[in-house]
Amino acid sequence: MVCNYDIAWRIEKRLHEVYWDAVILDEAHQVKNKKSKRARAIVGYKPKRDEDPSLASSGIPARYRIALTGTPIENCVEEMWPVLWWLNRDEFPSVWTLLKIAGSKYLPGVGQTAPTESGKSALQDLLRVKVMIRRLKKDVLPELPPKTRTLVEYSTEGLEHLIRQEKEMWEEQEEERTAAQAALVVAKASDDAEGYRKAVERLKEIQSISFTEMARIRKETAIAKVPQTIELLKEMIEENVNAKILVFAHHTEALEKMHAEFKHSVLIHGAHSQSQRDDRVHRFQTDPECGPFFGSIRATGEGLTLTAANKVVFHESDWVPSKMIQSEDRSHRYGQKDNVTVFVCVVPGTIDAKMVKVCMEKADLADKTLDAMTKTETMDTPALAEIKDWKPLATKREIENHALLVTPEQRAAVVICLRTLAGMCDGARQLDGSGFNKMDAAIGKELALRGSLSDKQVALGARLVARYKRQLPEDVLALAIGRTANDTN
Repeated sequence: MVCNYDIAWRIEKRLHEVYWDAVILDEAHQVKNKKSKRARAIVGYKPKRDEDPSLASSGIPARYRIALTGTPIENCVEEMWPVLWWLNRDEFPSVWTLLKIAGSKYLPGVGQTAPTESGKSALQDLLRVKVMIRRLKKDVLPELPPKTRTLVEYSTEGLEHLIRQEKEMWEEQEEERTAAQAALVVAKASDDAEGYRKAVERLKEIQSISFTEMARIRKETAIAKVPQTIELLKEMIEENVNAKILVFAHHTEALEKMHAEFKHSVLIHGAHSQSQRDDRVHRFQTDPECGPFFGSIRATGEGLTLTAANKVVFHESDWVPSKMIQSEDRSHRYGQKDNVTVFVCVVPGTIDAKMVKVCMEKADLADKTLDAMTKTETMDTPALAEIKDWKPLATKREIENHALLVTPEQRAAVVICLRTLAGMCDGARQLDGSGFNKMDAAIGKELALRGSLSDKQVALGARLVARYKRQLPEDVLALAIGRTANDTN
């Protein structure tokens, strides 16, 4: 029996009635979302402690289970868990089992931390021993010509207003997100369930607004970049009149504007039928005059063979590196006889440039978690501002333990220290010897402005002021730190 993922949940009962000799999942990353209907029907579902136990499902019963995918990780390690749980439930009983192996932890006010370098290596070793056979394209197709990537930095001339708009939006949203995250940290230590709920909702609201604004500006930037991409394509064609080029982007409007400039080009995006896609792919592959090929990253990044081209241009990037790699591989696959060159086009200082950096970080995560040798293909990135992780003040258990030891004298001293630092704070992003820095500033001000503090908030404040002990009078600081001194820096 052959079944696609989209209808699996519709025939779930039929799939579960038979004890199959073997179940093979091709492109198994299609069930990475454990809550999706397709994942529940195919690999099963393990309810959380607060969920109805009747939701439990063991998935399709089979004697042998095989999962095939070239991209087990598209964004984060936990995406692998549904398939790993389906393959070996004793070894991977929960998603946190997987995350702990990778070195991830849960920290209050921060959430899940990123996998560690040693954790990635340990997870790779375990996967290879227990469930995974991983083969790279160079192992399977040694005769395939190499693929190289290059970054094309566009001129910012005429785009200054968009870059400025992006920068202002980013800084404003970052400030609001930081304040909301700080309010959430403080609310966790308040014993006020309603206050905590409102803090969570506020953070979600800000994140939603941020995403909407980012999407709007990203679209404007994509359209503004069109003339420069058109110029780049014309230069490639002038160098080789028979050049076959693939051009990928996210926004349909940008694709249509570029497509209109080349009378022999073809375009495929999500609105086109399967027959239209097949016809246009055939034309591009067989007609020497047909080109360039313009395609949506999400609509044409998988399943098509476009080996007539040996140049791939990304007008826009995608947050998910595997989507871009899949798009590249429409050309770099069996049947390709020439070297493939990939051009990633960015405007320095824009969201697109940030996306390139994020994509490379995600690709690095996948490499170090899954592949014994990291990839040799590299790409220089434009100058981007480094975003440093905030170091949490304490674990939930530490805060609760310290709260039991709070005295009236410590409470008064913590308030004095917090207000002193809040008055000095200039919102700096780095420790500069004056006031709080970045996330600490938001938490410190949130605590300092409160009329009264719970015992947990006093413990949290004590942890915070201990970070800035050189800026405070020794006598007040000693009372403020109290019994937490041995656990702080």
